Amino acid sequence: MPQNKYVQAAIKSTHFITHQVLRRKPTLAYVGGWLGQQNLGDELLFEAHKRLFEHIDFQHFNGGKQANFYYRYAPKRMGGILGGGTLIGQVSLWLEIAKQFQKFNNPLVVLGTGVADPHFWKDGTPLSEWKKVLDECPIVGVRGPMSADYLSEAGINNVEVVGDPGLVFARKTTNPDYHQGVLALNFGRAHERMWGTAENVRDEMVKMASSAKQAGWQVQWLVVFPEDLEITMEAAQKSNTTDQIFPIYEDHEHFIDLVSKATVFVGMKLHAT
Repeated sequence: MPQNKYVQAAIKSTHFITHQVLRRKPTLAYVGGWLGQQNLGDELLFEAHKRLFEHIDFQHFNGGKQANFYYRYAPKRMGGILGGGTLIGQVSLWLEIAKQFQKFNNPLVVLGTGVADPHFWKDGTPLSEWKKVLDECPIVGVRGPMSADYLSEAGINNVEVVGDPGLVFARKTTNPDYHQGVLALNFGRAHERMWGTAENVRDEMVKMASSAKQAGWQVQWLVVFPEDLEITMEAAQKSNTTDQIFPIYEDHEHFIDLVSKATVFVGMKLHAT
């Protein structure tokens, strides 16, 4: 019955508000970010922010009435951090979510977000449309120097390079106990967003895997997004290396463990490398 849905929503909202009132931690909004899609990179970036700010509660602010409601009633609101990944200059959704958050008049900062290459993302949101949002941010710290250059060319000032938040999970030392003769490989379709085609990349991966197998090496395939599994299976079958295929969509520590034990790792996806 529709009424039951309203009752359940009311109960859920009451529990949420009670929990917010009783807890003591301040709240930061994680604005944007492609969470809940089993994409290792996006999940890793959200966890990285939690690691960087251990004494803060994070709320995912993904736009819409529910996100507005939850953030409006969160106590000790400190503001928001624009989500990790390549959000600036990409699809218009991220810009609209950032604008929506700024209506709360709480500070929105950029801390390690990437800026899309306008030559690659030809259908992305022009950086001129991001200028007003970013000009209102007290801190605009982007992922790398190319991101900073794109914003500078668009007339956006006070930009600094702070690095990728995912680096917080980097191991302090290299693994002294790596396995000799192990080649670990990662690639995928990336929604066909690449120079060339996924089939080109697959065929090159097949060549590497076949050469390694002929040399007596063990080949591991690391899959970080469900939509990459099918084409990875194709490469593994073509190279007769189907013994070790690891789909890892959320457990970044397990992923790093596997990579750190390989003799050689070749990766395509940004947060797999």
